[in-house]
Amino acid sequence: YTKWKGEEMVIQSGAHYCITRLSYPYRSAFDKKKDFVRAIEARLQAQQPIKAVTDHLFTPTFIDDFVLALDTIIGNNVQGIYHTVGSQFLTPYESAQLIAQEFELDSMNISSTTRVEYFAGKADRPFNLALNNDKINALGVKMKRFDEGLVEVKTQRSTP
Repeated sequence: YTKWKGEEMVIQSGAHYCITRLSYPYRSAFDKKKDFVRAIEARLQAQQPIKAVTDHLFTPTFIDDFVLALDTIIGNNVQGIYHTVGSQFLTPYESAQLIAQEFELDSMNISSTTRVEYFAGKADRPFNLALNNDKINALGVKMKRFDEGLVEVKTQRSTP
């Protein structure tokens, strides 16, 4: 709600603006905080259980692509709202399975759950949080699919 209200204030200000929306960012390395990819990977490495939602769509974003998108937005001095997100909608369960597969980790500790069960006692989450990135793609920016981003994360980690 507060993000939406902030966007409304910017839009109504009359100023030249560009609002970029980001969703579930991940990258190969960042020491200050684990993103969701590294959190799931760490749980899989420790053979800890993971309950992943199957009835909730989201759009993970590879941070390197986000930076390129921002550079293009700034360089073209565009105005409007841009979803600077990845090119693949998937469920948290599917994302956990892809993380296990890409990093060659056992997926037997990944179980499925519903968003009603997982978010019990918390604010309800809608089914579809997927954002469409067609507008940023029209500027010539290719945002990676989640599976492609994981391959790049793995490549970056293995490069000295």
